[in-house]
Amino acid sequence: FSNRERNRKMEGEQATKVAQSDEEYFSADEADTNSTDDSAEPSEVTATKGEATPRGAAVAATVDEESECESDGLSEEERVQKATDLKNKGNSFYGSDNEAAIVQYREGLRICPKSARCVRAQLYANMAAVYVMLEDNKKSVELCDKAIRYDETYTKAYLRRGKSHEKLDNLDKALEDFQKVLELEPGNSTAQEGSQRVTPLIAERNEKMKEEVLGKLKELGNCFLKPFGMSTDNFKLQQDPTTGGYSVNFQK
Repeated sequence: FSNRERNRKMEGEQATKVAQSDEEYFSADEADTNSTDDSAEPSEVTATKGEATPRGAAVAATVDEESECESDGLSEEERVQKATDLKNKGNSFYGSDNEAAIVQYREGLRICPKSARCVRAQLYANMAAVYVMLEDNKKSVELCDKAIRYDETYTKAYLRRGKSHEKLDNLDKALEDFQKVLELEPGNSTAQEGSQRVTPLIAERNEKMKEEVLGKLKELGNCFLKPFGMSTDNFKLQQDPTTGGYSVNFQK
C-alpha cells in the first residue's frame, strides 16, 4: 500500500472505533431525549475566568468550528487520532464542566481532517448534546445540521435536533427528524415516543389555526353581507365525514 492508502485504511478503522465509543458514551443522553426534567442542568457556565454567562451564551458566540482545519505538522492519521482523543476528553467533561467539553470538541474539529466525516459528525453531535443540556436549542439545531451534513445516517444527530426543534415549538420539523430516525432504525423507541408525542400537538395546533382562519373569514363576510340584511349566520358549513370537505347551506 502507498502511504495515502495506508492512511485511508487507518482512518476508516479509527472512525469505526470512534463511532462505537460515541454510541456507548452518549446512550444515556438519547434515552432521555423525551425527558422534560432539566433539574440536573447547570444554571450557568463560565465563559472567561471570573465572568459568569447564562446558559453558555458567550461560549456559543466564540464557536467557529468550520474554520480551515490545521495540520499542526501531523499526518492525517495522527490528526484523526488526536481529534478522537479530544472527543473522548470532551466526553469526560460532559455534564460536569460543559464549557470544558465544548473547548475540547472545538479543538477536535480544528485538527480533524474534513475527510474524516464520521469523526467530525460525532464532534458536532456531541457538542450539540452539551447545548441541549444548556437549553440553547437554536445552537443545538445548528450543530446537528452540520453533523448531518457529514453523516446523513447519524441517528443521534437527528434525535437531538428533533428534541431541540420540539422545544423551539418547531413541531413539524421535530416530527420530520423523528420519522427520519424511524426510517433508519424502525425499532428506535426514542423516535417512536417523540413521534407519538408531537403528532397530536401538530393536530391540535392545526385545528386552532383553522378556527382562527374561519373566524376572520366570518368577520369579513359579515362586512359584505350586512348591507343586504344578512350575515354569515345565514350560511351553515357542514363537513363531510368521509372526505373531510365542507359544503355550504343557506338558511333564512
